[in-house]
Amino acid sequence: MIFLKGSVLKFGGSSLATIDKIEHVANIILKHSVNHEIVVVVSAMMGETDRLVSLGNQIFDNHHPEREMDQLISNGETITAALLALAIKKRGRDAVSLTGWQAGIHTTYHPQNATINSCDTTRIREALDRGQIPVVTGFQGVSNSDVTTLGRGGSDLTAIALSNALKAELCWIYTDVEGVYNVDPRMVPDAKLIPQMDFETLYKIALSGAKVVQFQAAAYAKKMEQAIRVCATHKPGAGTLINAQRVTTPPLIAYKRGIVLIQATKKGLEILEERQDQLGIFENLQNEKIVAFEMEETRVSNLIINERLDEEIIKTDSRWCVISIHYSISPFVEAMLKKELKTYFLISNDSIMFLFPEYLLQDQLIKINHLLDFKQIKDKEPVDCKP
Repeated sequence: MIFLKGSVLKFGGSSLATIDKIEHVANIILKHSVNHEIVVVVSAMMGETDRLVSLGNQIFDNHHPEREMDQLISNGETITAALLALAIKKRGRDAVSLTGWQAGIHTTYHPQNATINSCDTTRIREALDRGQIPVVTGFQGVSNSDVTTLGRGGSDLTAIALSNALKAELCWIYTDVEGVYNVDPRMVPDAKLIPQMDFETLYKIALSGAKVVQFQAAAYAKKMEQAIRVCATHKPGAGTLINAQRVTTPPLIAYKRGIVLIQATKKGLEILEERQDQLGIFENLQNEKIVAFEMEETRVSNLIINERLDEEIIKTDSRWCVISIHYSISPFVEAMLKKELKTYFLISNDSIMFLFPEYLLQDQLIKINHLLDFKQIKDKEPVDCKP
């Protein structure tokens, strides 16, 4: 069995957006590498994947040839890995950039949405034994000798899968926020940092739309119990440790955009409730019910036609969002939220979801955060993300 005497470090696109930022990341890597083996995973420079997709769209605006799109969009990570390896070499340490297939990342053949089957880390181990720092392209792998990509945020999955395959003690995810917060700090200025959480909690908030760790990566970490630390690249300080230890957290708020609502007759609701791709049947305080779907409006229209629901549909409405609260709160607080928010809701064992028009998203996140009163978060000793 191959063991890594150190950690896997993953850097996102915002951390690598410019040459100056790449140089800064190289300094972080060198500090980590003192007396430790380090494997690095990188995303494409911020905006690069979108640029490559746009180039493909100029030729094929719909139904892209999937293999060629994977070949195209995987280049963003390849460029970043080479640039970062050069920056490390400039500082006197040897480094080698490795693409997904060179690093032994074998995937299913689902272009632009592949999943990792296995990691053959032989070549990474050989590089480490030569004293090199392997810089691996995230987001990509290989299936039947063809390049595959892992979907948006797939570099997180690459890093966690490699950490598990190498038996690394910790997978560091460096990003543009200081850790995992109770709510998106880009949307809510007084969001609170969560010092520690367990795998199950990370999985639930990622499933509900939290972007700090890709959902598939959170699921993989939970399954394999791979410890993660999330912290900021450009602002050393407190981070979030994610491991198997169960800890109490305050209510956590996540959200998803792009929700389509369907108002239907009783028969229509019964048919739609049976579908696996619906978010659920929501209701309001007047006991009116509505079905929410996380899909494009055109797909919802096709669904209505395919299910022969034309006569059962009263109304469809797009551009909504769903805000999820994961919590253990009293029935009193639950009743207060339903009364104050005045919208459709859905309650499960440990969460409650609310629907809002997308243009109200930020206002409602701020309002919910205020209503839940996060004074209950106790100050804990911060974990320094400096290596």
